[in-house]
Amino acid sequence: MSHRDRLIRRKAVLYMVLASLSFAVMQSAVKATPEVSVFQKVFVRNLVSLVIAFVLIRRHGGRPWGTGKKSRILLLFRSLFGLLGVFLIFFAIEHLSVADASVFIRLCPFWVVLLSALFLSESLTIPKVVSLLLASLGTIIIVQPGFASEGDTAHILAVVLGVIASFCAGVAYLLVSILKSYEKPATIVFVFSLFSVIAMFPFVLSDERIPQGDEVALLLLIGLSAAAGQLFLTTSYRLGKASEVSIYNYSGIVFAVCIDIFLFQTIPSFFTILGALCITVAGIVVYYGGRKEN
Repeated sequence: MSHRDRLIRRKAVLYMVLASLSFAVMQSAVKATPEVSVFQKVFVRNLVSLVIAFVLIRRHGGRPWGTGKKSRILLLFRSLFGLLGVFLIFFAIEHLSVADASVFIRLCPFWVVLLSALFLSESLTIPKVVSLLLASLGTIIIVQPGFASEGDTAHILAVVLGVIASFCAGVAYLLVSILKSYEKPATIVFVFSLFSVIAMFPFVLSDERIPQGDEVALLLLIGLSAAAGQLFLTTSYRLGKASEVSIYNYSGIVFAVCIDIFLFQTIPSFFTILGALCITVAGIVVYYGGRKEN
């Protein structure tokens, strides 16, 4: 691997970590607004992203609607699965802790690696398999106490929807990886955000409750952090291979736990620390395993 390739890979990893941090902030803001409907949260999240993506396109160039028929079809499916993933995970967050919800979001790399091996002919090497097993073990360890103490129907439904959301997001991220050859990150975010805003608009109009006071500021935080995370994530997949950079999405669980400590005064348990250690080791394994492959 050349020096230039190493720099590009490091940038891809850095952008994925920044995306994970941004999404952890978004999840905390979603959790902090229980009285605001999911429709309003998803609408504002994507409205802010839409404005930012449009400004970037106007400033740096690009086509808002895509560069061709094939690209537009991929953008449409990416938007559909992306919206389903966001809506379902927002619903799950309302019934789970921030750390638990973050676990399901970080299951996306598992789906990305498998789908990449099936549809993009990317190799499923031993380091990648080992890292995924370690990361999966870490997520299970972190979420185990929550599962042990909760047994109500709403919690079980939230868990099921969280898993489905992770699959939808995994498909969306795979399509982003394919689209990187055709479109700029701002275009991908713009189409997804526009699709989501249009889809949510009728539901927002029918919602009788208007956000109050701090809820408005938190909604803006949801939108800004989601926009930053989306742009970071899209750029990461544009620079690196999906199966190599997606593993670093697991760092979001660590960020979520840290936010819980500083904002919600939730002290991490032994399970949290052990799970975070497994996730960190998983990232190291896939990174150095990928370096040896190249």
